[in-house]
Amino acid sequence: MKPFDLEKALAGEALVTRAGDKVLRFIREPNFKGCACKNFVITKNDFFAVNDTGKYWGISSPCSADLFMAPVERKLYANLYRDNGDSFYLGATTADKAEADRWADGSSGFVTQVTAVWEE
Repeated sequence: MKPFDLEKALAGEALVTRAGDKVLRFIREPNFKGCACKNFVITKNDFFAVNDTGKYWGISSPCSADLFMAPVERKLYANLYRDNGDSFYLGATTADKAEADRWADGSSGFVTQVTAVWEE
C-alpha cells in the first residue's frame, strides 16, 4: 500500500483505509472545536478522525481505519509482429490504446496486441 500523503489527500487524490474501504470524503477542518484532530474521513459505513500522517486518531498501533493512497491502475499496450521468417518482436509500448491500434492498423506482420496491467 502507498503511504498516506496529506498534501495529495487535500488535493483530492483517492484514499483507502487499511481494511480496503474507499474513502468517500477527506475533510480538513482547522477550526474544529472540541478535538485536537483536524482531519475527518467519511467511508460508506463510518465517520472518523485521523492525524496528519493518516493514522486513526488516538491509536498508535496499526488500525483498520489507517489511511493510504489508493492504488492507481496503469496499462501499457504493445503490438506483436512477425518478421519475414519465424521470429516475433514487440513494437513500441504506449499507454494510449488508440495509438497502439493505429500502429497495428494495416501493418504487415501484425499478430496481436499485448496489454500489461498493474497497480502502483
